[in-house]
Amino acid sequence: MQRVRIYEFPEPTLDYPKIQSLKLSKFPRNKTQALLSWIRNEEEKQLWSGNTFRDELNEEVFLTHLERKDIRPFSFLGQRDELICYGEIVISPENNAVLCRVIVMPSLRRSGIGKKFIGEIIRWCTTQNMNRIVLNTFGHNEPARACYRSLGFTEKALKKNFRKVGYQWRDLVVMEKRI
Repeated sequence: MQRVRIYEFPEPTLDYPKIQSLKLSKFPRNKTQALLSWIRNEEEKQLWSGNTFRDELNEEVFLTHLERKDIRPFSFLGQRDELICYGEIVISPENNAVLCRVIVMPSLRRSGIGKKFIGEIIRWCTTQNMNRIVLNTFGHNEPARACYRSLGFTEKALKKNFRKVGYQWRDLVVMEKRI
C-alpha cells in the first residue's frame, strides 16, 4: 500500500506577489514540509511526481531524492520568504534538461506565476548551454500544456493510457523546447 504523509500547514495569507520581483533561487531544504503540504492525496502525488515516489513520500524520502547529482531544484520565494513555486531540472549526460515536478502554491495557481517560474528555469538552462528541455505532462492537464506551449514547447509524443492515476488511465504528453 502506498502512503503519502500529509503535512498540515496553513497557506500563508499573501499579498499577491509582484510577479516581476520574483527571482529564481536554489530550493531551500527547510521549505520541504511546506512543499509536501501542497500534495494532498495519492492522485496529486502521481500528477506531480509520476513514479518517482512510488512507495512513500515524506520529508526524509524527498531530501534523499535531492541528493542526486543530476538534479537542480529551484524555487520562487515570496517577500516573507514563503515558498511559492518549486521545480527541478534533471541534467542528462548529453547536456539536455528534463523539467520535472513543477508545482505552484495552490492558492496562487493560474495567476501567471508558474509561467514566470518556468521562464526563469528556461533562462537558467540557456546560461548552462543546454541543447533542449524535455518534459512530460498528463494529457488531461490542459492548463499546463497551454502554459508550456506559450513558452515555446511543442508536443512531440502522445503515450495513450500511459499511467493509471487513481482508477483512471491517463495519457502522457512529451513536450520539448530547443534552446
